Amino acid sequence: MSQRAFGQIEERIDAEPIGELSVKGYSRLQVAYNVLRLKESVPA
Repeated sequence: MSQRAFGQIEERIDAEPIGELSVKGYSRLQVAYNVLRLKESVPA
């Protein structure tokens, strides 16, 4: 999962960073996350 996507749903998931990846079409390394699980409930 990308940093941008993670930022949009980080309250709803448990995830761990997996480091920076070289992604085709981007000149900079991209931070990526591994989604571990969905959280049971999300505070309002």
